[in-house]
Amino acid sequence: MVIFRMHSRSHGAFDTKGATLQEGRWHSIGRRVVYAAEHASLAVLETLIHAGGQKIPPRVITRITVPDALPVERAAWMEMPHSQAFGDDWFREQRTAVLSVPSIAVNKLEFNYVLNPSHPDFSRITQQQPQDFVFDPRFVLLVAAESRSYQPRYPTRSSALRISSAKLPARAVCTENQGKFTRPVSRC
Repeated sequence: MVIFRMHSRSHGAFDTKGATLQEGRWHSIGRRVVYAAEHASLAVLETLIHAGGQKIPPRVITRITVPDALPVERAAWMEMPHSQAFGDDWFREQRTAVLSVPSIAVNKLEFNYVLNPSHPDFSRITQQQPQDFVFDPRFVLLVAAESRSYQPRYPTRSSALRISSAKLPARAVCTENQGKFTRPVSRC
């Protein structure tokens, strides 16, 4: 099975520092775990959600290979704090190196994976070289607009949507191409 992790360039794919400092849906503060996603697109979506409309520093995405013979525990959906208690028990009891959990970001139709680097089987999990990831500017516009409670405005066939790169994402600007002139759109 191949899964994906989006992370900063300064931290490796299996770095657990963030998880030890901040709780997650499936772990409490202090647990050395790593989150990954079933698909690269889900890893991107989870990153955008957790950014909360803030500027995202440069990111890389890493393919992680979990051997098919490695047992993976699958958790049913549960709300916090029950999910944290479940994940903490899974971690403490060392039940498996990989826990499959439903992603709320896509209505529980796809899965995230919680990895336990302290499990003996974790050494069988491998990673490829990270690849630089450049966010499509439309994501920046969408996140910036959503964070300011704007309704998205979709361009018509005759107009072209352009995003000003100045101070993205905090001050994203939408413009419509009207022939030779470009005018600001009142709402994005």
